[in-house]
Amino acid sequence: MTCALLLTSFTAATAADRGVPVTPDILLSHIRRNAEETPVHPRMQWLDNGRRILISTVTVQTQAGAGRGQFAEYVPLSYLQRTVDVRTGATTDIGVGYDPVVAAQADVIAYHPEGSGGGRLVVARSGGTATCEVSVSELMSDTTGIEAVALAANGGHIAVAVGYGASRFAAPAAAPTNGAAVRVLEAAAPEIWGHNVAVWVLDEHCSDARRIADLPETRIGRMTWADQDRKIVAATATPVPGKGFPRSDLHLFDPATGQGSVLAANIGGQGAAFLQAAPVGPYVAFTYDKEGLGYQLRKQFAIASMADSRIHVVSMDPRERPRWLDERTVLADISGAHPLTRRLATVDIEGRETELPGIPANAMPSPDGRRLAWLDIDLYGAASLSVADLRKASGVWQASPRRQIWKADPPLASYARAERRFVRCESTDGVRPEAILVLPLNHDPRRRYPLIVDLHGGPRGGLDGGSHGAYTPGTILSSSSLEHDMWAAKGYAVLVADYRASGLYGFDAVSRTGEAYAQDFTDIMCNVDAAIRDGVADPDRMAVIGHSYGAYEVNWIITHTHRFKAAISKEGGFADHMAGWGAGARTNQLATTLYGTPIDNPDVYRRMSPINFTRGVTTPTMFVSHRGGALPGDLYGWMYAAWREQGVDAQYRIYDDPNHVLIGEADQRDQLYAAISWIDRYLIPERAEVVDETP
Repeated sequence: MTCALLLTSFTAATAADRGVPVTPDILLSHIRRNAEETPVHPRMQWLDNGRRILISTVTVQTQAGAGRGQFAEYVPLSYLQRTVDVRTGATTDIGVGYDPVVAAQADVIAYHPEGSGGGRLVVARSGGTATCEVSVSELMSDTTGIEAVALAANGGHIAVAVGYGASRFAAPAAAPTNGAAVRVLEAAAPEIWGHNVAVWVLDEHCSDARRIADLPETRIGRMTWADQDRKIVAATATPVPGKGFPRSDLHLFDPATGQGSVLAANIGGQGAAFLQAAPVGPYVAFTYDKEGLGYQLRKQFAIASMADSRIHVVSMDPRERPRWLDERTVLADISGAHPLTRRLATVDIEGRETELPGIPANAMPSPDGRRLAWLDIDLYGAASLSVADLRKASGVWQASPRRQIWKADPPLASYARAERRFVRCESTDGVRPEAILVLPLNHDPRRRYPLIVDLHGGPRGGLDGGSHGAYTPGTILSSSSLEHDMWAAKGYAVLVADYRASGLYGFDAVSRTGEAYAQDFTDIMCNVDAAIRDGVADPDRMAVIGHSYGAYEVNWIITHTHRFKAAISKEGGFADHMAGWGAGARTNQLATTLYGTPIDNPDVYRRMSPINFTRGVTTPTMFVSHRGGALPGDLYGWMYAAWREQGVDAQYRIYDDPNHVLIGEADQRDQLYAAISWIDRYLIPERAEVVDETP
């Protein structure tokens, strides 16, 4: 493997020279508290025709375990809604709730007081006064909760999508007469979606409720008012028999007549991850995949015309998150692996693109298109809100110097935070994967340090898809970026590496090779080599840790190189890609799209399976799972046996926990201390503690 190395520091971040060094017990205590120390990660929306900005800030987090299935993790318990006056910077706290939507041209806000998917909706003013409340149980019986909400731009009407009917999934089953307890799946009996959705329209006083549409076996992920509040556009998701991902369409409804039609069919399986109508005119911008790919790796967007249902494809990946600037121009991200490295461009309806320098990619235009506002969130959790005036001169959009109007201090400032840097290298085929390098606390540039390579899961989202909105995901507990500061306090450098399977470098970067793991490996090692070249990492003392898809990458790495002295592969037992394709009795649509099926192309799947490359492994590895595996097809037991058969140290820890991220306090403590001991044993053996062997 060869790499052209290009180490670049994108920020001049400086580590705190005071504060309490993070110990394992502090990390565990922080995760249990999940209170004021939780990173804020706010979101913003324009309100009241550009006079105010609504900021939603996480205030408390809690563990979600029972009843949420195998992917239960930490979820926000509440948000604080705060408005900021653009002219004066004055703030007003208006209460706690979830997922607010705003009337862009009026002083009206709607939010869920109990949580997304709940049965109540509160409508309020920016001063905090609630004007009315909707309870969906009063609208209809047999409801499963609110799925989506949209406020008309003038605040005069509310559209609410309400789920109702049977549970979302009903598996076909036989009823044997011999008394056996059995579940039978048959090819002739596909799964039944069994969930319906109704669209209701209410006035601004939560009255005059009208049911304007019913969609069977469907979910609605997003809605928006369009055509000057005369139409409603909804992004729907419906099941596809035999596929692991749903199909998405855009539906157009006339609230006056109740008439509906399909505006855009088969836009991909992602449920229109972003959907917004133009302030004036018949256009709607949305995320799009013209091939209907079910996995959100393709970052295209398109514009549909409500006048003639024509779709204008105005971007190829990796462009995303279209936001209307005027009736014919959108702002769109030019993607990077992290929000702080993304750029912003204007794209008109004909597809002409112009980069907007000096403005971050998350900038949101005001309803009148005269201002931009954005939230800057650094690698330590500090957040600030800035605005800039926007004007068009000689056909080119230009922004004035930024003006900061609100700031939140880093929520973890009481701890000794390690210095963080952006790094970027150039991989073999021109892809430039990004990474965050966390330096050891009190880093000495004359020394080299043991390196831990942290591989995120997903894989989509990359460095932006960290645990629960955290921009630097934690590895072992997958809950807090404070974990990296713990490793830094112990004298380790941490490389939080991205790779092309995150989707943030374009779909072509994933699809053109036909074998993603090998290219991901090249991307990861490119930045590992950069950290060595820069004098930070000791090439003879490196470990690799990954969770979920990151663990799949660990499995590939340790079967294709001897450079790592230790590894931890957590909840990623798909060592056989062929078995993983049909695990859980469902086909993997993304794999089928990229590589065909293993029925037709078995050699491709064999080449991508780490289980076929275990001869000669040398990396001591801890495999971490629970109850035999978080996902069907777990082969950790096989790999553990292969390691021990060849005399290589291995440990297989199986926790009695049904969650993809362990949530029990005792389990978290055991897992963290076992991981620390395992890494210390092989990278800093003089201070290692004994790890109990698994029989």
